[in-house]
Amino acid sequence: MAELNPVENPKLTTRKEILHLLGWFFIIMITINGLCFWYFKYYDHRDWKFLAHLKWDLLKKLNGKTDWLILGDSSGNQSVQTDPFEKELGEKAVNLCTIGPMLTLNDSWMLDYYIKHYGKPDNVMIMHVYDMWHRDIDFETISENPMHTVMLEDLQPGLDVPAWRKADLFVHNFVPVYYRHHALKALFTGEAKWFSTPIELEPNGYNPRREAMPDNVKKDTENHIKFTQDSLFRCGAYVRKGLDHVRELVDKYGFELYITMSPLHDSLYANPAFRKYCAGIDKLVQEFAAGNKHIHIINHPPKLFPANEMQNSDHIIDRVSGEFTRYLIGEVKKVRSGQVSPPGGSSP
Repeated sequence: MAELNPVENPKLTTRKEILHLLGWFFIIMITINGLCFWYFKYYDHRDWKFLAHLKWDLLKKLNGKTDWLILGDSSGNQSVQTDPFEKELGEKAVNLCTIGPMLTLNDSWMLDYYIKHYGKPDNVMIMHVYDMWHRDIDFETISENPMHTVMLEDLQPGLDVPAWRKADLFVHNFVPVYYRHHALKALFTGEAKWFSTPIELEPNGYNPRREAMPDNVKKDTENHIKFTQDSLFRCGAYVRKGLDHVRELVDKYGFELYITMSPLHDSLYANPAFRKYCAGIDKLVQEFAAGNKHIHIINHPPKLFPANEMQNSDHIIDRVSGEFTRYLIGEVKKVRSGQVSPPGGSSP
């Protein structure tokens, strides 16, 4: 009689075992996400994203009020030193400049946050490159701000976006294991170094950049000339929203606001098409300042530099940033002494 092979009955997984496995899965994922959250708070090989985090962290950790808030994009980040404000004016400054794609939204949000937590500022300087003013919002870039802070504290202006987009922006910084998968891939494949911090930031926020890149400056200038030859200026919708709220804050609190262009490559400003394009920005800024004696337009026309003192067409190196900062302070002194009339005339 042939021996029968017994049929093995697989053991059925119980509900308790499934829940146990799911529990361990979530614990592991939460742990990995927590480690990623910690890592990207202190280390990030992508300098511009890391810069936004550093500057917001600096704002949140201010030890009370400061005399000057320097806001704007990367041109200001590496061209406006803070020490000369104390040496020349006896006033403390903090440089909170980030990058151009943050638009004037970031200026407005940071200013709103400062007022809510520290009170009315005394002086604010906002510096932007010429090609920020036309840009539209890029949500991937904007999400590098602490959007949970922006939303929970109702910092203005708000974003006119669907609820799903707001939810996505809100959780962006809390789920790095998903939202930073490209950065994680670069780390694990060796494209980027672990525990690298690509930005040298001084305690008050100034970011010195020391290497001149004259070839890059010339190529960048050619691109900007081509852009301005082929384009007519229009103000980006969210740039205008940010400006409008900054103006509301100046009207309400009466602090001194200085609007300045970035430093520029001398060959770029010499181009007629570029100056014609910038006339549209000049008109926008003049209209923004109209009717308020607390708003001042300085560095106009802009201070110019040769290619061997720059990294691109509107970013200077550390060797000349002190000179540029003292130039801006000289412009402030002229305003304070009455040598320069405010464009806005009388107060509203």
